[in-house]
Amino acid sequence: MTDKFEFRTIFPAEADQAAKIENICFPPNEACPKEAMLQRASNISDLFLVAEDKETGLIAGFLNGIATNEAVFRDEFFTDISLNDPEGKNIMLLGLDVLPEYRNQGLATKIVKLYAAREAQRGRKRLILTCLEDKIKMYEGMGFEDLGISASVWGGESWHDMDMRLDPSKTGTLTFSLKNDESPVVPDENSGTEDGNKNPDPDKTTEEKNDESGTVTGKKQLNIFGPAALALGILTVIFAFLAGIKALVLGIPGLIVGGLGILACVLLKNVKKYLPAAGLILSFAGIVIAVILGTGFVF
Repeated sequence: MTDKFEFRTIFPAEADQAAKIENICFPPNEACPKEAMLQRASNISDLFLVAEDKETGLIAGFLNGIATNEAVFRDEFFTDISLNDPEGKNIMLLGLDVLPEYRNQGLATKIVKLYAAREAQRGRKRLILTCLEDKIKMYEGMGFEDLGISASVWGGESWHDMDMRLDPSKTGTLTFSLKNDESPVVPDENSGTEDGNKNPDPDKTTEEKNDESGTVTGKKQLNIFGPAALALGILTVIFAFLAGIKALVLGIPGLIVGGLGILACVLLKNVKKYLPAAGLILSFAGIVIAVILGTGFVF
C-alpha cells in the first residue's frame, strides 16, 4: 500500500487536476468551486496533503484545509482564501477527496493520519471539520468530538461540528518535506469506507507512534537561535540584578541572537517564534533593569 503512493504537498500546476477530482468526489452542491480550489493550491499549498500514484504520476487523493485562530467552522472558509492565517493554531478541514478506484485500500486513513501528525508538529492544536449526522459515530470512533449542530449550511445540508485535539507525542514524529521530494513510510492497515466525503473518513482510533508511522526525511530545519536567545535573555535578567550595567555583556548578544532567531523563523516559515521572541524581550528587560540599577560599567 505505502509503496504505491508518494505523500507530499500539492504543486500549483495540479490545481486543475484537484478541482476535477473534487467534482468527482462531491455532489455539485457540496463541491469546492474551481476558482477557490485554484486559489488554495496556489496560495496555501502547504496545507494540502496529496497522495500521488507512483505509476501514473497523478493524484489519487488529497486532503486540504485552512489555518486560523478561530474555533468555530464557518462556510466562508471554503471560498475566502484571505481568511488563512499562517500562524493559526487550528486547521479547518475543507475536504478529503479519494478517487473511486483508490477507495477501500486504507488511503484515506493514511492521508488523515499523516496530515494530523504534520500539523501537530507544526504546533497546531486542533483539526476542525463538519460532517453529516450519519458520519458522527465514525468520526467519534477515530478521536473527533461531536460539538453539535454546526452553523454551516454549505450545500444546503445540516452539518455537525467536530474536532480533534492534536498532540505531537501521540501523532508521531514526522519531518514533512515541503519540496515534494520525499515520501513518508507508514504501515499498511485495514481500511474503512473511503468515499469522497466533505471531510476525512479514517477508520481507526489508534494514533501512530514513532515506530509505527516511520520517519519522513524532509527539509525542515532546527532554529538553534531560539533556545540560545532564551538562555541569553534569562542570564541577562539575572546578571542585571547582580552586576548592573555589566548585563550588557549578555544583553546585547541576546538581542542579536534573538533577532537572528526571528529572522530564521521568517525564512523557515514553520519554525515557532516563541523562543527567540521571549529571548528578545528578556534581553531588553535585562538591559533596562541594568541601566536603572547602574552599578558600574564593564569597560
